[in-house]
Amino acid sequence: MSLADSFDAMTTDRPYKTRRSLDSVVADLRRNTGKQFDCEVVAAFCRALLKEINGQSKERRILKMLGKNYVELRK
Repeated sequence: MSLADSFDAMTTDRPYKTRRSLDSVVADLRRNTGKQFDCEVVAAFCRALLKEINGQSKERRILKMLGKNYVELRK
C-alpha cells in the first residue's frame, strides 16, 4: 500500500504541489527501495509499468490512472 500511495501522491497534482515527472518518480522509488519500499514490490511494479510503456501489456491500468500524455511529458 505504501508504494501505491506514494506513487499516486507523486504523480497527481495537489493544491500545494504539482505532479512530478515519471523520471523523477522512478528515481525516488529507486532511492527508497529497501528503505521505504519493499524491493520485490518495487521491482514488480516497475516491470508492470515498463510493460505498459513499451506496449507489451494490453491492460494499460497504470497509464490510464496517470492520464493522457503523462509518460510523454518526461521533463
